Amino acid sequence: MHLRDHPLVSYRGRHTWPPVWVCRVGTSKERTPKGEVGLLKKVLYEPDSRGKIFLIIDYEDAEYVGCLLFDSRIFCEQVAERLGTYCGMSIEALGSLDIVPTP
Repeated sequence: MHLRDHPLVSYRGRHTWPPVWVCRVGTSKERTPKGEVGLLKKVLYEPDSRGKIFLIIDYEDAEYVGCLLFDSRIFCEQVAERLGTYCGMSIEALGSLDIVPTP
């Protein structure tokens, strides 16, 4: 099942893909991109983060951060490990990745 459609990519009943993007560095524009935009630059995940993954992307000469929240910490860790291998890939392509939780 694609990451963008996976029911475990959710927190308290709300789907969390794609993340809400917030400008981190590089622009003074009052603009917040929406959707599956940009290229993945870095994945930040701490095992004690209680089901959070931070994605840093490059988009239109600026850097943005978004947070994915999960009810399942185990699934969150699996997704974080997988996404960490895809730096440089478009967020749209990441949404199409087949994700299968492991027991």
